[in-house]
Amino acid sequence: MIGNDGTEEFGVVDGQQRLRTILQFVGIERDSDQESENNNNFTLDALHPTAVHKDLGFADITGEARKRFYLYEICVRYLYTEDTKEVEEVFKRLNKFAVPLKPQELRNATYHGPFAALSEKLADDDYWAVNRIITPAAIRRMGDIEMMSDLLIGLLHGPQGGAAKIIDQYYEQYEMYDDEFPEQGRIQRDFANALDAVRRIFPKLSDEPRWANRADFYSLFIALAHAFRMGDLPRSSEGPMKTMLTKFAEDVSKVVATPSLRLSEPVVSYARAVVKGSNDRARRIDRHEALLKIILPLVRAKK
Repeated sequence: MIGNDGTEEFGVVDGQQRLRTILQFVGIERDSDQESENNNNFTLDALHPTAVHKDLGFADITGEARKRFYLYEICVRYLYTEDTKEVEEVFKRLNKFAVPLKPQELRNATYHGPFAALSEKLADDDYWAVNRIITPAAIRRMGDIEMMSDLLIGLLHGPQGGAAKIIDQYYEQYEMYDDEFPEQGRIQRDFANALDAVRRIFPKLSDEPRWANRADFYSLFIALAHAFRMGDLPRSSEGPMKTMLTKFAEDVSKVVATPSLRLSEPVVSYARAVVKGSNDRARRIDRHEALLKIILPLVRAKK
């Protein structure tokens, strides 16, 4: 919070007890229950009897051990808001039933730039729940917004890993922009085109067990968006595309069940990339390339 005089103040939403314990150990803050005038009388008496620092106070710790103490980094997430209700809500979520916040819940409390706003806007569509791509439980924990973020990153940079730390990095990268991030207009068009194609090819996606699966939907969506940058899908090709993708999904499932089966190279490559670590960047790239081999022949090059 910035004061009228330009000073900046921070409030601790959660973790105050831990921070105060560290400060009391160093001697910066006195424990109100201690009567001694010496601030530095917090000893490590609860350590295991064989621990090196058992019963030592901070004044007793010197040399390299003290350096390591000062160099230790504490993970901090900033909530860039002065809205007390929003802060209170975060605190409640942190402490209610001792359930920690999901990565996307933390992002929503931390980032408010155009990338975050677009992710939230795209998630506000019944399509994701109706087609069971995201479960109601995941939506309650903002899993739908996280999925939109993941898709946007894929449209911007090609298939990337879906780990929380990777998504965090892109949120931070795009937070610096005020109104729009670079290529936002094009990415929104790509997103709309790909989603429209999926709707037309699979009017009832929930009947397609593989493509309604979140990991496989990601690959299909990004591959279609990539293909449509090079060409268009004629209406007459929508039926053949559905038939081809349905057959492809069936063959992938066969290879997953029986790895020794000798089917087409794209099918085998895709099947290998869905068994383990399906959200790893390398496996997403393998699936992306396999799908492009069967999608691009049906795309009509732009004039």
